[in-house]
Amino acid sequence: MNKEKLRQYYLRFCRWQQARPHYVNRHQDTVLHCHNCGTQFAGNFCPLCGQRAEIGRVGWNSIKDNIAILWGLDSRSFLYTLVQLIGRPDYLVRDYISGHRQVSFPPIKMLVIVCLFVVAFEWVFNLRNDVLGIQFNIPKVDEIVEWINSQKSWATLLLQSFYILPTWLVFRFAPSYPHHTLPEGFFLQVFLSVQSLLLSFIGYWDPNAELFVWIAYMYITYHQLFGYGWWGTLWRLAVIRVPCINDEVASCRDNRLLVRGS
Repeated sequence: MNKEKLRQYYLRFCRWQQARPHYVNRHQDTVLHCHNCGTQFAGNFCPLCGQRAEIGRVGWNSIKDNIAILWGLDSRSFLYTLVQLIGRPDYLVRDYISGHRQVSFPPIKMLVIVCLFVVAFEWVFNLRNDVLGIQFNIPKVDEIVEWINSQKSWATLLLQSFYILPTWLVFRFAPSYPHHTLPEGFFLQVFLSVQSLLLSFIGYWDPNAELFVWIAYMYITYHQLFGYGWWGTLWRLAVIRVPCINDEVASCRDNRLLVRGS
């Protein structure tokens, strides 16, 4: 494959990353009758009660939809958001906190579902990749560490939450995203927590590779989200993340022993 072909693929990938959310009105030329409130409308949803245009009599699709609602997968695509989080994490976060929320799966709910999947995967294949892989050899402290590892989703979010304030302090005058708030920083860390759980699958194969990919994803996310240059992003990320990276190195070393021991 020649360089020009690679360049074309790269430019296409960049355009996909920077694309803004768009919506398709499948019923814009059709007058519909809402089965819930009786309102006549043209669109995907009833403007009065919010019911979807496709909802009618109960059928086989109703069973599928109700099962999807049970897991919160009814309105916004779970898999679509995961693909976006891996392929364009920075733009996904920016879209969400800027108000484009209907195209993304709710991040906290996504964190819980991904965690359940990770825990089930570990149970089925008898694997282990702890959030905290460090042993202190102090019974009470090790019991707390074990409890934290048993609550993988909330433990991941809790550890990420420690970086909300440092991120706000270091990146508060960012060129492309100035004056961001602490609540917005919270949702940034929620998305990063989901990302961390997804990357943990690499850790079952090679914990060092997981650490490398995790650092690369953090760097790219912060660089493109806040708009600082490569070096400007690097030193700011080092200020708030070096202690975490040191802990991850120790955790990777211990988790490698756990995986091999299993």
